[in-house]
This record gives sequence, structure tokens and C-alpha cells, in this order.
Amino acid sequence: MAEQDQRFRRGQIGADQLLTGQLVGLSEEAVDRLEINEDRLGFDSLALLELILATNRFFQLHRTGIEDYLLVHRDVGAWIDLIEKHHQMVGDDLAFGFATSGSVGTPKSVLHSAADLWIEIRAQIAGPFADLPETGRILSLVPAHHIYGFLFGCVLPDFLQREMIDLHRSGPTAAFRTARTGDLVIGTPVHWEHLGASRLRFDEGVFGVTSAGASTRATWCSAETANLFRLTEIFGSTETGGLGSRTGPDEDFTLLRHLSCQKDAVIRDHDQALLPLQDQLEWKKARQFRVCGRIDKSVKVAGVNVSPAQIERLILQLPEIEAVAVRPGAQRLKFFVVPRDPIIDTDRLGNAIRTHLRNTAVAAALPESITFGPDIPRNAMGKHQDWPVAVSETGVAENGPNKLSDLPFN
Repeated sequence: MAEQDQRFRRGQIGADQLLTGQLVGLSEEAVDRLEINEDRLGFDSLALLELILATNRFFQLHRTGIEDYLLVHRDVGAWIDLIEKHHQMVGDDLAFGFATSGSVGTPKSVLHSAADLWIEIRAQIAGPFADLPETGRILSLVPAHHIYGFLFGCVLPDFLQREMIDLHRSGPTAAFRTARTGDLVIGTPVHWEHLGASRLRFDEGVFGVTSAGASTRATWCSAETANLFRLTEIFGSTETGGLGSRTGPDEDFTLLRHLSCQKDAVIRDHDQALLPLQDQLEWKKARQFRVCGRIDKSVKVAGVNVSPAQIERLILQLPEIEAVAVRPGAQRLKFFVVPRDPIIDTDRLGNAIRTHLRNTAVAAALPESITFGPDIPRNAMGKHQDWPVAVSETGVAENGPNKLSDLPFN
């Protein structure tokens, strides 16, 4: 489905070819007979190879050679049978590959063993979700190929033996129509803020989870506006899995029970693995911590190490700027800037940014381009993503308007 989503957004397939729409009213046998080809699901020969690569990366089929048979068998049921055969062959060595969002740095694939994921979900069930009503269902707004969506939309329902309803392709208010007392709704901060903006309300006693991005005050206010009984935030990353949880914006996170803190590092208890933290943590007690922002990852620009996170902090010192993202460009850094005033003169603001950095940072921090817009570009999970730029001689996006009201929202 994720590969179809990408092709649909690029205009390469039509809405009638989306698998989700075709599942409505079909029997299990009919679904199994769906052919993975250009006419039915929108995969031509090249797209089919990309789909096989993505399927292999997630399920690690190359370990048994099962991936070779995906080209031979071209229907949904056959692929499901092949994946199940792979699972049987690897047994206890089952593992899954998850792609990072690329919100910081280059996207990469991270391998997690099924055993480690099962241990985490047991810790989640015994910890922050110990009091879920036994009759509730799980409604997921998050696609299952992300580690968060996989754990809470696939593994958690299986462990709790609860019905799971996939809403990640539904309209923004489908959760309100579907949820009932005792249900658990899986979303991201972007989802919760959209739901809050609708001004609709859940039935009494609906629980929520948020992750895959830092919550804000708006996230928690939206949960209250939507009448959630409780919102639980899970902190973690693709590299580490879930690390801690909290149920309020002013609370510290509590470390999940399968983990320990040793000298400011997080250790997985069952194998003593040191987890690669992506953020700076401030420990309040042995098992309570605050998140203090991303660990700076410097990039080399013209032979000089420059921290994009530090440059973002410097740019935000300017009162005219609401938000900023800094990434490596073709040769130097590129900026995406959200001004506070939607009709500000962006040429003047761009010059102000350069002047400020000349006075506060190394010369290598000056941008090769500055793109202005109403919001930092985000992907479907609500995380920051890359943006294309066409650079003029002045270093501002070519053909760019002079006021933000002329810009489309991303």
C-alpha cells in the first residue's frame, strides 16, 4: 500500500487502482486473486521491481531466497503465502527493516529483530497501556510500514487479541465516526492537530496515542478539544524503538520497563544492547527524563564542520521568523524559512538572515538558497522532509513570490 501511495501522489496510478478501494466488498478469496500488474494495481515492469525491493527490505526475504519467487507469482495471495513461508523458514531469527524518515540526515534502513519488537510491545502493554478496556478496538491512522504504525497497528492488536481498523487512508474525520468507548486511536501530532481543528468530539472513554514526532501544546490542546479520555505520548525513534511514555505536556517521560539507564545511556535489559539515542536526554530520576532536542549532527561545508541544528537556533533569534529548517544543499546549506508575517518582503528578510549569520556563525554557514513558505515541508507521518529548490544568483528560490500569500501550502 505504501508503494501505491507514492505512485498515486505522483499521478502514476488512478484512484480506482488503489488496493484499499478494491478491498471493499471483496471476499478473502477474491483479494488473494488480485493480480499485481499494471492494469489492476498500477505496477508496470519497472514499478514491480521497485515493489519487490521494498517488500524485500521490509521482510528481509533475501535471507531465505524467497524474494526470487515474487517475480514468478503475481497475485496478492501468492505473495502472502511466500512471506509466511519465509517466516517459517527463519523461525526465531525473524526480523524487519524499517526506513527512517530522513527528517534529520539521509534516510536509511534500520533492522529490528522480531524478538526485540515483541519484548517492547509487552513492555508497552504492561506499562502505559495496562489499563486499556478489554472490549476496546484499535484504530490506526498511521501506515504499518513505519515502526510506530507496525508496533501499534499490527503487533499490539495481535498481542491484545483486539480488532484493528486501518484508517490511514480514510478522511480526517473518519476516526470520530468509527471510534467508540474503550477504543484506542493511533496517530501522530499532525493527526491530532487536524482532529482538534475539526471541532468534533469523540464518544466518552476513547484513548489516544501519539508518536513519530514531538508533541506540542497544540497536540495536547487538540486531544482535549476532541474529548479524548487520555492521550499517551510515546518517545523513541526508528533506530531505538519506543523508549518512554507520558500522559501530559508538563510530565517527564518514564522509561519503559524493558530498558535501563546507565551513565546517561539507555540499555536494553535482555541483551544489554546500547541503544543509539537520536536526542539529548536530561535525566530527572533513575527512570524519568526530559527530551532536550536532537543530538547535533555536523556536516562538512567547504571543509568546515557546521551543525544545521545550531544554525537553526541562530536563525530563530530573529523575531521575524516563526520556524526554519536547515539541510545540506548541493554545495552549501539550504534553508526553508517560515516568516511570522505572511506578507513580509522576503528579499529583505533573506538579507537579514545572511547579515545575522555573518555576525554570529562561521562563513560556511551562509546559505546557497533560502526558500520561503507558510510551513516547513512534512511527509505523510508529519515529519520534516526535504524540499526542491531552484537557485537564482542571489540565492533565493527562483521565481519566488514576494509575499507568502502567493505561495501554495505544502
